[in-house]
Amino acid sequence: MLYFEGRGLSAPENQPAQLELFERRLPTRPYCTDRLESGLKIRPAKTAVRRRYIQADPPWLRAWLIFDVDRPTAAMAWDEAFLPEPAWVSQNPVNGHAHLAYGLDAPVLLGMHDRDRPKRYLAAVERAMREQMTADPGYSGLITKNPPHKDWRVFWGAAEGYDLGYLAEWLPDLNKHKPRQAKAVEREGLGRNVSTFDHLRFHAYREVRLWRDTTLPPPGHLGKL
Repeated sequence: MLYFEGRGLSAPENQPAQLELFERRLPTRPYCTDRLESGLKIRPAKTAVRRRYIQADPPWLRAWLIFDVDRPTAAMAWDEAFLPEPAWVSQNPVNGHAHLAYGLDAPVLLGMHDRDRPKRYLAAVERAMREQMTADPGYSGLITKNPPHKDWRVFWGAAEGYDLGYLAEWLPDLNKHKPRQAKAVEREGLGRNVSTFDHLRFHAYREVRLWRDTTLPPPGHLGKL
């Protein structure tokens, strides 16, 4: 196992704690695969954890912010971007490309009926961090390089999850990344969830009004029955 010298990601004692947290947060039956070109399969977590790629977050819950950086120095993208150290980095030892993962101390629910404000805040933080690290905007975060797998060079960092407010302190341009209802540019990462929610809820409002206007009796009619 290799460890960075200097700032952060240099404490091997973090490994057991991070592995335990990673495995505890896995979905019951995550997507996984050894070869992306062969497609994804759903397997029990005890089987999936042996695959090269794995789904780290349960459906409709975000416990990790994971970024895909495709350059030889990807493992240090966080340092180059003046961000706090990630929980772990899974790096391809051949080309240096890597996934950088930040654990959240309070995972955010992403369901249609869950609170909208935390989702928007999370989407803004994710987008700002992605831009600051020049990470891949097309990466959805569904599948990640599985850190326990032997094929990756893994660097272990922060043993505790981060609060979104703390991460926001490292992002001077955060406000410009907050999703807004009238803005149609949020098409990557969590921003897609927020944009989909905005689009569907206004469609639903129209459908409810149409149903009400065509189905319910006119005002005062019920009082005459």
